[in-house]
Amino acid sequence: MSFPDFMKHKEATQKIIDKHAYDFTYNTAKEYLSKVGGVKAYIRSLGGVFTKYVDFKGKITSYDQLNEIGDYVTGLYDIWGTDYSNGCSYTFEENRYKAYDGAKSAFYPAHEPKARFGVNYSTNGFANGDWLPTIEEQLEKGYAVTNCSQGVVQILKKAGLVPGSFPDPAYNPAFYKSHGYGYKLIKSMKELRPGDVLLLAHGSIPNRSKITELSNWEPWLFHTTIVGEVGKDYIITYDTGHAYTYYGEPRNKRYFNQSPYEWCDDWIGMRLDVCAALAGQWVENNGKWSYVKNGEKLKGWQKLAWSHGTDWFYFDKNGIMVTGWLEDKGKWYFLASSGAMVTGWKKIRYSKGRAWFYFESNGAMICNALRQLKYGGEWNYYLFDKDGAMVTGKHKVVCTFSESGLQGGHL
Repeated sequence: MSFPDFMKHKEATQKIIDKHAYDFTYNTAKEYLSKVGGVKAYIRSLGGVFTKYVDFKGKITSYDQLNEIGDYVTGLYDIWGTDYSNGCSYTFEENRYKAYDGAKSAFYPAHEPKARFGVNYSTNGFANGDWLPTIEEQLEKGYAVTNCSQGVVQILKKAGLVPGSFPDPAYNPAFYKSHGYGYKLIKSMKELRPGDVLLLAHGSIPNRSKITELSNWEPWLFHTTIVGEVGKDYIITYDTGHAYTYYGEPRNKRYFNQSPYEWCDDWIGMRLDVCAALAGQWVENNGKWSYVKNGEKLKGWQKLAWSHGTDWFYFDKNGIMVTGWLEDKGKWYFLASSGAMVTGWKKIRYSKGRAWFYFESNGAMICNALRQLKYGGEWNYYLFDKDGAMVTGKHKVVCTFSESGLQGGHL
């Protein structure tokens, strides 16, 4: 069986891994790391995403950061080597030698491919328990153990998207539901986004179209992975399962016209609420609102969803949502206290008191004009002064006419 779509890390990260993959072996690791000041000092010295994220304890806000975290976690596993092959702690000779043949790590001696430091953990205990140590903690204690489930949860935890004490979402989705982290099931390749967890199955998943909830590790599942990138017609996932240890490649590219993996007969995806927020989220700071997408505050006019639907909002040069009167390119607009752009009739306070104003479908205020408008179910002519306020009382009005009728007017 071949896996032609397995890829290396992003170029800059791969260069670091290639340079440091043989820094030490399982026999020299503790002495080597002690000399360089410990695990974190060593990671900082690597540069790139390793230096950037070794002390990261926040929460990522963009897809780019999610991919960097994916490179960080799987990159460290590449350098250290892994003691798992799809969750099997070298129980079978086949898995032992497959891990050695492909992982290309100094931790796999040619004649003795055994679990490093004498550490062996069962899949259901260490891999999927709610006490899974961070990757830095693992390495500090002298072991690096991963399988598909661990790879997913390590990325989510390092990204700050889920608390460190939470289990693998694919293995224990009920836990996430019960702790306020909901999820949405994804059943179409074209709906997948970065951060989605893919659950892969041998054979067809029973009643796939009718599934609305997942129980803890469905019996038909055999592998999990996390989506890192989504292109026009493909997805790239971060993978730390059997093929990862066999081939030493952490990223996998699959096209929409294929199943996610060539050894997968069926699949279903789940999107945690915290990952869905990466697509864009409202952020409040001292009573001021911004909209963050891919780690950046949006600016200018933006059409966005909020609790009352979808509307136009305007953000200043600092990314702060504007409310009240706004002049833009010579036209006036009014943004409600919610920030939503006003259209139609609106009674508003301005410098001369309170008056009725009318805002067209594009939000622009009508001013210094006579217009035929609908109000209360009836069409009438209304006059607006140079400030945009509707005129009341008797006034002399100059009107202009075209062949099709009245075109406009002013006082």
